[in-house]
Amino acid sequence: MFTTGILKIDDQKDVMALPPAAIRHDADGSFVLKVEGGVLRRQPVELGRSWSDRNLVQLSGVHEGDVIVTAPLPDLVPDTPVAIEGT
Repeated sequence: MFTTGILKIDDQKDVMALPPAAIRHDADGSFVLKVEGGVLRRQPVELGRSWSDRNLVQLSGVHEGDVIVTAPLPDLVPDTPVAIEGT
């Protein structure tokens, strides 16, 4: 006997997610570094579900189109001037 089918584990719409390396923590909570006006800004976020198989963490506090530092670069801090090349 054989069978075929589709198993749907999860389906969510309108969810923002980033790699765990993009999320930073300090005494004030979780945040990401958002590029705004040529400067890195501390953008507070609230963490949600984690998908280890996709290496992503659901969060709120960022919006579609925001430019977020996703690389684990510990020397980058809020209020650092930045320039994005190739845009």
